[in-house]
Amino acid sequence: MRGNFEKKLGHTRTKSMILVDTDILVDVQRQYPPAIAWLKSLGMNTPLAISGFSLFELMAGAENRLQMQRIKKLFKPFPLFWPTTGDYRRAIQTFSMARLSHGSSIADILIGETAVGLGIPIHSFNEKHLSVVPRLEIEKPYSRI
Repeated sequence: MRGNFEKKLGHTRTKSMILVDTDILVDVQRQYPPAIAWLKSLGMNTPLAISGFSLFELMAGAENRLQMQRIKKLFKPFPLFWPTTGDYRRAIQTFSMARLSHGSSIADILIGETAVGLGIPIHSFNEKHLSVVPRLEIEKPYSRI
């Protein structure tokens, strides 16, 4: 089972679910107005989810205990999704082809392959590093000023 999403809502993979990448989560954390407006526009019927690796990336950016606590509290309501064995296998192939040419990190590839495995797009502005993931749909959810 992928995370606690299915336990909480009784759903499996769904096209209406939105997987939000780390860069969008950073915008939300910083209260960037377009990100907040986008979230509010989704309403309560659109389930949001994040990759466990996105949460790790956010936590790695914490500079002190208070920031770490804020990150954990802010994103606790979101279900976490982790790569499956198949996602990891694809990630190895993708990473071996894309690391040197695109500078993609392990986390970028694993987050992208998780979205592919779920059969849903990822909402992100990180097109440079994610575009190397085969069959990954990338959606930019709002305009950045």
